[in-house]
Amino acid sequence: MERTERAIHIAEDTKVEKAKTHVPRPGAGVGAAIAAGVASESSLPAWQSISLALIYMFGCISFFLLIRYSKSLVKRGLLHYDDASAVFFTELLKWLFSVSAMYYRTGKFLPVSVFREGTWRVGIYFAVPSGIYAVYNNLTYFNLSAFDPGTYQVFMQTRVLFTGVLYTWILSKTLTNRKWMALILLTFGVAAKYLTFNMQIDYRVLFMLLQASLSAFAGVYNEFLLKRDVSMDVNEQNFFMYSFALMFNLGWGLLTNAEYYTSGQVFGSMSGIVFVIVVNGALIGIVTSLILKFINVIVKAFASACEVLLTAVLAALFLGEALTLQDVVACSIVMVSIYYYYTAPAVDKEKNDSK
Repeated sequence: MERTERAIHIAEDTKVEKAKTHVPRPGAGVGAAIAAGVASESSLPAWQSISLALIYMFGCISFFLLIRYSKSLVKRGLLHYDDASAVFFTELLKWLFSVSAMYYRTGKFLPVSVFREGTWRVGIYFAVPSGIYAVYNNLTYFNLSAFDPGTYQVFMQTRVLFTGVLYTWILSKTLTNRKWMALILLTFGVAAKYLTFNMQIDYRVLFMLLQASLSAFAGVYNEFLLKRDVSMDVNEQNFFMYSFALMFNLGWGLLTNAEYYTSGQVFGSMSGIVFVIVVNGALIGIVTSLILKFINVIVKAFASACEVLLTAVLAALFLGEALTLQDVVACSIVMVSIYYYYTAPAVDKEKNDSK
């Protein structure tokens, strides 16, 4: 434990030193600011961090569009599948990837080695975020059946403020005043789409807010676990996450729709668009685990914020969803907040002066 704590402090000191050497020049633009911000809070080179963020962003957009389209087919009676089963098979693919990657790299077969080496004692702590993610993933299907992808994306950005608060609480990090202002500005940006005079609220919005809060808590808590034991391979950490996820989703599926599973219908539905959704979701999960391991969770959250307008535009092009002026306004505010966040110093000037 002492060696682990020392390694964590060394890693944090290294990040601070990197932050001092990655300051964007005045007038360098949003791209340079993002690159500098990513480099200052990542253990990867800037281009790799940005690449991961882009893969995550476009993977999420396609994932949401596919789910929305599949739900339209379900409503027309052209498709039938259980949400929990889709989540289950997504987790199964990620589980197989982690086991295979670990075996290829080290020769360890995780289902056996975790018990032989006793790492299951640490891995059991991943049951908490895994259970939260199980609820979160099932809510994704429910919410996208009720709302268009653009609306879903805007509401989901409320998780960023939750993330900022939990990031300081669980990980004991300090965000600068400028970063807090950026998070607040981002909140106004994602809320701008819904500033109407009648203020009518669909009760189903509460489920999206619930999902957003779960995302924030699970993301920050998972990052805490991933960085807490620096000696554990990322594939081994993912193995525990996905193992618990398989149990949770299978249990939920059997509880809510037992006949669908016991009759074998669950296997027949895993074809066509549902199969594409499952593969897409697995890819997002793998990339997300890398982001949580090597980039802090707020970078992931801001990458998600960039999806707001792009998701709405693509949903309008491919699914015929509405695209309004409020989407453009909201996206503009979000982009300003991103620039504001990534150009913020690592430490407040007042604190430096006091030292």
